[in-house]
Amino acid sequence: TLGGRVITQHVQATLGITAATGGSFFEGYAGDTARMWQTMRQMLLSGAVDTHSENAMVASAIATFACLRGYCAATGVQAISNDGGNAGSGVTNGSGRPPTNHERKQRV
Repeated sequence: TLGGRVITQHVQATLGITAATGGSFFEGYAGDTARMWQTMRQMLLSGAVDTHSENAMVASAIATFACLRGYCAATGVQAISNDGGNAGSGVTNGSGRPPTNHERKQRV
């Protein structure tokens, strides 16, 4: 959903493909994307009932993006990220993964 907006912008900027010229798949929920993303966030937060659950969810997300990155590398597609760096880059907690909600709360 949210990633589709990033992909749409990238495909349009680099290839000139718009929703009208074949890129509609990446539009996802279009104008409803923000609302749908908030719904998804609430669903994820409701599943993170303890640190173990939260860590399992984060590990699954990291594994998913690692598989996607591997697929892109195997097919010669350059993976991108929002910050212009390598895909998967971003704030980590020193362990190579993003901090969990529990870790963020402890910093406050």
